[in-house]
Amino acid sequence: MLFNCHTHSAHSHDAQAAIADLCETALKEGMAGFAVTDHCDCECADDPNAFSSLMDSYEDCRFYKKQYEDRLVIACGVEIGEALYDPSFAAKVIGARPWDVVLGSVHAVRFPGWEMPFSLIDFTAFSDEFIRSYLHVYFDDLKEMALTQDFDVLCHLTVPLRYICGKYGRRVDIEEYDGKIDEILKIVVDRDKTLEINTSGCTAERSLFMPDEAILDRYLAMGGSSLTVGSDAHTADRLANGLEQAQVMLKNRGITQLTYYLNRSPLSYSIE
Repeated sequence: MLFNCHTHSAHSHDAQAAIADLCETALKEGMAGFAVTDHCDCECADDPNAFSSLMDSYEDCRFYKKQYEDRLVIACGVEIGEALYDPSFAAKVIGARPWDVVLGSVHAVRFPGWEMPFSLIDFTAFSDEFIRSYLHVYFDDLKEMALTQDFDVLCHLTVPLRYICGKYGRRVDIEEYDGKIDEILKIVVDRDKTLEINTSGCTAERSLFMPDEAILDRYLAMGGSSLTVGSDAHTADRLANGLEQAQVMLKNRGITQLTYYLNRSPLSYSIE
């Protein structure tokens, strides 16, 4: 059984997938279902389209949820990014519709002079010390978000490395941040939230998960047990990317149950 808890449709500014295409791809891939979780980037709360596009996403998703109800489980969700930039806007969006799942994430860091999304920053020109400081602030922001904001699933915990290391080839000693990462994991456990295994970095040649297996093992050792898997697809052809690889990795750790959400309540499914 494959269920993708993190996908984006054309209602997200950086995605192209029509929800109808996501549905047909899910059927083709033999998936049980997926969640549409379009972006709510709170640093863009002043954009007059920021709220309306999310409401359109919900209504579009609800339409296809009904159309495919006998063939797929479709969850209508939202990814709240950077809630710390505008908590009132985040609360407004969450309260506006009966979402099935709310993802919590950080794509832009409250780092003076560099508050834009890190996907837009060219890290090749910065010193190692700048990158170290930037990542410390990222994990501080993620910790504050996890502790104070409303969400169900903490997403792609180590996502800045996708750009800093993956795109720009900079070296990062992730162990330097172990203390802060462990604090975040403990908050997830204590608040009875769910940790996402993000598979957007997986290819046919390699399995690259966010967070990686070492961080996952620490989460499990703390008593964490609720996990979702999401490909973070922005196009329909990426819908099932890495999901099977993640299931193999999880089953190798003795994990046989994963989580998805409906009506903001966690539900379990077997991957045995």
